Amino acid sequence: MVFIKEWCRQIICLFRHNHDTLSKCTIMFVMLVGILDYSYVKSNCDLLWWKKQLTDLKVGPMFALLYIVTFKVSLILFMTFWSYTKKIDREQEKNDMPISEVKRRYRRFIMMRLLKAFNDLVEERHLLNLTHSGNVKKRFLKKHSKFIKEVELFRWNARKLYERTDDHLSLPLHQVLTVDDELEYQLLQSGYGDRLTMLRDVEIHQMVYGFQ
Repeated sequence: MVFIKEWCRQIICLFRHNHDTLSKCTIMFVMLVGILDYSYVKSNCDLLWWKKQLTDLKVGPMFALLYIVTFKVSLILFMTFWSYTKKIDREQEKNDMPISEVKRRYRRFIMMRLLKAFNDLVEERHLLNLTHSGNVKKRFLKKHSKFIKEVELFRWNARKLYERTDDHLSLPLHQVLTVDDELEYQLLQSGYGDRLTMLRDVEIHQMVYGFQ
């Protein structure tokens, strides 16, 4: 039972870390199935017919190259259009998001980013205790320096929740409390969001200003 759970966890992690490749392969597969289905419904061209066409066709190097280039360009154009429409949808979604949700998402994001830096530092420290290698020590010092910068970045970003400038007041809240969508997605997929379901505004305030 434990082996099955571990195997399932590894499969899920594989899907999470390769979602871009999987989505492209899925799109290619759907396009292929769509072409085959359409040709069968409209012209009764089944798989045997396609096999005969490929067998009878004399494919030269230039002909094959032309097909590959055409397919790649079509795929690139489709992915570009898809990314553009997704970006527009995300921007509209942010505009429609309630203020409380914008703040909640922002608090979670800056905390996830800080937790990621802390976890990286702890893992490097644990590895240093085991090996005492010079290269590991250099990596640990680098992670330590990065963590200090992340703490300063966290404090600076968190102050935006409580200190608004005149320029900030003239902008929509989601443009002030900005979140990196791609980084947020990666952090959520890594499980950092699961630890912050009960995160409150007062806790962020105390981390920045202390107990007042």
